[in-house]
Amino acid sequence: VLGERISLSGWSGFRGGLDVLTNTTGSHTHFSSFYDLNIIFHITTMLPYTSNDPQQIERKRHIGNDIVVIVYLEEDSPFVPDRITSEFNQIFIVIRRVKTNTAQYLVSVVTQNQISPFGPMIPD
Repeated sequence: VLGERISLSGWSGFRGGLDVLTNTTGSHTHFSSFYDLNIIFHITTMLPYTSNDPQQIERKRHIGNDIVVIVYLEEDSPFVPDRITSEFNQIFIVIRRVKTNTAQYLVSVVTQNQISPFGPMIPD
């Protein structure tokens, strides 16, 4: 669970650049806190889709400025971080659902080359 679903309208907490007055960045998102950190999620499917903008600049403005990006893949297609052009995206947490009778997920962490290894380390 990413956190609680919140209404952006009138939200007084950390907003991560999302519009809380006129809904130009959508009406809802997810919010969480971890110790003293407030975390707001820029969820592409909750950011408005602009039909006359083939590049979806408003969506890219938020996702492209995030350091950590969580990617859900519904199929076995490979994830290639180089396809996402951003100076800020450094760490990608890639989640794939494993096709079984129970809900199981495969989680991978992909980083840009300049990111040093970080923990917790998982033994082979």
